[in-house]
Amino acid sequence: MKKLTTLVIAFIALMNVQAREMDDSVQVLLKKAKIEQDAGRQKMALEYLQVAVKVDPGQLDAQRSLGLQAVELRQFDLAKQSFQKVLQSQPNDAISLENVLLISFNFRKWEEAIQYGKQLITLNKGNRVNYMVGKSCYELS
Repeated sequence: MKKLTTLVIAFIALMNVQAREMDDSVQVLLKKAKIEQDAGRQKMALEYLQVAVKVDPGQLDAQRSLGLQAVELRQFDLAKQSFQKVLQSQPNDAISLENVLLISFNFRKWEEAIQYGKQLITLNKGNRVNYMVGKSCYELS
């Protein structure tokens, strides 16, 4: 029993080390993406962000950054998918809500836009821009 307990503790320690290394690699990829963005190499930044999301799909900063970069490159399907993944874990993420609302609105998906608008109204009454965008979509319904 003591040997099994020692093995379990060693396994947990190894998993913790691997999790930290994975998080470190995602952070490095995010930094590289930022460097590429700042240098005007938007497509390269997108590639780094896509790798970061593959390394750790649950890393919400990477998902959100991927969505924003995809919007910049007008890859709206990819952007919407990324923002929706963030919203699965954080339904009140204002950045993701606003972006999926605008993407839905631009592609004339009125019902989706209205739903996201209602969420923004509830979430951001203190934020004038988000409130007005959400209110405009809600009034269309």
